[in-house]
Amino acid sequence: VVDLESFPCRLSLSDQFLMSVASSKQLWKIYSQLVEEPNSHIDNTGTGGMPADPTLRRSIVSSVARNLVTSLPYAIDNQTGLDITFTVSGLANRPRVCSHGDLHYFRFDPPRTNGCGGKRQYGQDVSFQKSVKVEVSGETFDITDIDHRLDDSWQSHELGGNAVLFTRVKKFGKTTLLHVTSCVQIKNSTAIPFHISIQNGDYFQNVGLCKSRKSKEGKERMAQATSIDSNNPHVPSSSFSLPASLLGAFSDAYYSEKETSTVIGIIPDLTNTQSRSSETLFGSLSIRPCLQQLKSSSRTKASAIFDIICRNVMGVQSGTNAASSLQPNKSSDPFVLQAFVTHTLVDQKFTSMCIELLPRAVLQNKLPIKVQIRTPMPHIYIEDADNSATAGDIAVVILDQDDRLEIFTPGPSIAVIAKPAESLVGGTGLSWMSGGWIDLPLVSEFQLPEPLGCLFPFVSNQQGQQRSAVALGSECFIVEGFDMLKNLSAMCSTQKFQKEESNGGPLDKRKTVHAFFITTCNYALDHTGDLLFQQVTETEAKRQRNSITRASHALRRTSNAVPNSKPFGAFATEKHQHRLSLLPNAQNSFLQLVKLTMDHAEGMQRSAPFQIEEAPLSSGGLDSLPVLWETGDPSGYFAYRKLINEHQCEVHFIPEFYIYNGNSTTVLIYEANHPEIIVESGKAVPLRVASRPDGVQLAFTFIENGCSTAFLSVNDLGMIVAIVKSREGYSVGSVAIQTAIDTIGNACLVIKIGEMKFGTQVLHSEGNRSNLLRNDFIRYRVRWTALSITLNKKIVTSDEPATTQAMSPNVPTGDLLGFGNIPTDAAT
Repeated sequence: VVDLESFPCRLSLSDQFLMSVASSKQLWKIYSQLVEEPNSHIDNTGTGGMPADPTLRRSIVSSVARNLVTSLPYAIDNQTGLDITFTVSGLANRPRVCSHGDLHYFRFDPPRTNGCGGKRQYGQDVSFQKSVKVEVSGETFDITDIDHRLDDSWQSHELGGNAVLFTRVKKFGKTTLLHVTSCVQIKNSTAIPFHISIQNGDYFQNVGLCKSRKSKEGKERMAQATSIDSNNPHVPSSSFSLPASLLGAFSDAYYSEKETSTVIGIIPDLTNTQSRSSETLFGSLSIRPCLQQLKSSSRTKASAIFDIICRNVMGVQSGTNAASSLQPNKSSDPFVLQAFVTHTLVDQKFTSMCIELLPRAVLQNKLPIKVQIRTPMPHIYIEDADNSATAGDIAVVILDQDDRLEIFTPGPSIAVIAKPAESLVGGTGLSWMSGGWIDLPLVSEFQLPEPLGCLFPFVSNQQGQQRSAVALGSECFIVEGFDMLKNLSAMCSTQKFQKEESNGGPLDKRKTVHAFFITTCNYALDHTGDLLFQQVTETEAKRQRNSITRASHALRRTSNAVPNSKPFGAFATEKHQHRLSLLPNAQNSFLQLVKLTMDHAEGMQRSAPFQIEEAPLSSGGLDSLPVLWETGDPSGYFAYRKLINEHQCEVHFIPEFYIYNGNSTTVLIYEANHPEIIVESGKAVPLRVASRPDGVQLAFTFIENGCSTAFLSVNDLGMIVAIVKSREGYSVGSVAIQTAIDTIGNACLVIKIGEMKFGTQVLHSEGNRSNLLRNDFIRYRVRWTALSITLNKKIVTSDEPATTQAMSPNVPTGDLLGFGNIPTDAAT
């Protein structure tokens, strides 16, 4: 045993120093490796601590990059159209330049202390006032006490030449962001970028590209920082505003009360989309300040919605200046979007305008599977252009779960049709929606009054097979509006549809865009991988239940197969680990499990009918509902429900037992009258589903060690220690087997296999025999009788070059390091 004893050593380190070392250096190292060497952390299987999914990797890169600026908790966003200079109060009060369209990060230095650096104390951030001085075109204004201006309203700042800028402080993640903008802001809430221009005399002057809602630049703008350092950290801004120098009409309205209109040109950038046409489409929007209307009104805000029609015109090119004499070409389909314009009265004498670009309608997939959408109408777009294509005059897109389709189609409605696009692994395939094209309204005067019930018909029912009282396919719904989506489950249960009346309040942005959702109320997840689901009529379900209650032996010898009833399709999805099936509405719907088996002449075994609402709302485990076979015998399957959102629930079907191998070797599991199961180290697999009235008897064989246990009863909760014997029959050690309640939701009970403990007579291999301390550890105690610290100081004289002088620990060196004063007894 080595004894090392350390006496107290006091060092004062600033919080700024710790953040710089722990956050900036380590995170920058991780970020650099992720960006410059994207494959250095992973192999082909995605191991090594980093996921192989590129989307998830980009998310990690962005997250790391956001944490890189935690030591720079303030930023300024310049959207004025001019370069500005700002100065931060504190020690480093040098002017910094922020170009138009940039987002610059900065920090306020802590209060000065006796050392060269600042002094950091808990809560000191609110003990002194932070201010920023902004200079634009020779004019300056101050932003005093920036922390207390958080979430305040817009403030105006008058410059020379009747120009006016607006500022506002808001939180952006962990950063306090100071917006400096002109009087007109543009927000793009679509998947299409737009080139913006302003009419200046006889031509339209291009002012920039307003990026899409989820562009790659917007997602990774934190990761695309051109300079992540404490001197000049800046990234491209995601905001967009019109240059203040081109908004003379607003200045005239502010100072001369003469309101004139300004025309904005809008060109959708369709280069990265699967657009049918390569023509350039141009639209315009006329805006004016509306200052006098707001002054005479009792409200400080006013909103309006406008349709912008973009047509193919002669002499316009994307991203360039355009002539004012534009001749429309009616041969191409127009591109229609909406502009939600909000006027805000600032300081009772100016107006700030926000123009939000919106699609006419969106169709979002709320199904748990991918769907394929077809439409003969033009101008439909999704964020991932690789999932869209055209087949003649028909546009085809594939929507993943929660993906949305943006619609810019002209006309009063759009015709769509859909079908599942996932891989079918069992059951009956599904085809296009029955009934043909579905018309969805695009004008504000019309909307869907109630949920639209749709059906994905079975493939075998496409030729007009005779209808019966059981399912002919999987049902789904198309609803409009968030309110109707939230109440879908209750509305389908009561069959009462109530339309909410408008209260006549301010214009709601969410209601100006037609939001359609394709969804279902229930779907099943099969954790065993061998189940299908079949719907039965209410009459047949009640008859079977009554027969099971009376224990009819005649029923046990007959099959209750329902004519023309087919099992629902089972799909393998990327987002779910288990097989998924779409289920009908829970109200008055009876289901039964169907299991393929060789023990019955029919080739399948069915469960007793049950309703979805009979499954309890739980997280699995012992709170699950046991499912019976049609004969009344236990099936070994259990069911429970989990609410996903206001209108949707998952129905999980789980086995009774799951086995988790916590051993470091692969284990072979034997059960009488069942095939053996191989469980790798660290893996969990379900035990084969069966009715076990006498309990579970299992034997465990550790393949790599060549030893095994006898058959053990593991059906009761608790832990047992089993003797492990070699092939020759002598004991070599023991292993702990624990039966516990499953808390993950994969089974009712989980059987955990622990690590083996070997006896003293175990023969080790040559590799393990030489490793004396393989499973041991050594603990050191260190006693230091003295600790000496020597700091080097460079001394430069006028006659001699720079020399290095060793300083005594008694010399107060805190001023040199910026840590504050270090006690003179720090060296002992």
